[in-house]
Amino acid sequence: MGSNPRKVCYEYAMSSQGIREPPYRYIYGILKEISNMINKSTSSPMDVSHYIFPRIQPHIHSWLHIYGKNIIYWQGTQAELVVSEPELLKEIMSVREISMGRPDGGPILNKLLGDGMLLSHGDKWVNNDLSMAKAMVESAKMIFQRWKDVGVKEEVCEEFRMLASEVIERTAFGNNYEDGKQVF
Repeated sequence: MGSNPRKVCYEYAMSSQGIREPPYRYIYGILKEISNMINKSTSSPMDVSHYIFPRIQPHIHSWLHIYGKNIIYWQGTQAELVVSEPELLKEIMSVREISMGRPDGGPILNKLLGDGMLLSHGDKWVNNDLSMAKAMVESAKMIFQRWKDVGVKEEVCEEFRMLASEVIERTAFGNNYEDGKQVF
């Protein structure tokens, strides 16, 4: 079996910069290991805590402790770089010449989820983000105005549920919560 030339180039470039990686396995990368870690993480009840990172991405949580603050790992033939140093992340994000898009979801995921915020790229993502941000601001203004007029309730859980519904309705249908009650 030959080695993947792209992987060898990535490995050399990353290791020369101090970025380490979990052991690579030919063809599937470490997908089975990731799957096992996720299954183990979700098989037991979670402690009452807001720190959910080890629960939702146990593989990255574990590897950051083993291999350092910045790692590269392979999902099949796709390399993914994980940067957890804030200063380095700021530096990377300030470079406008490189595209920091998400990996393609593949044909099945694209058909299932469509071309919304989760899977869109480039200008489409910017347009989706702007429309969602506008909807969030308008919906929040309405809720805050209602709180000023009526007064803030001690139990705001229902208010935040209404806010989330209203943002979704405005973004998806162009309606507000009051008009969209019939939809939901």
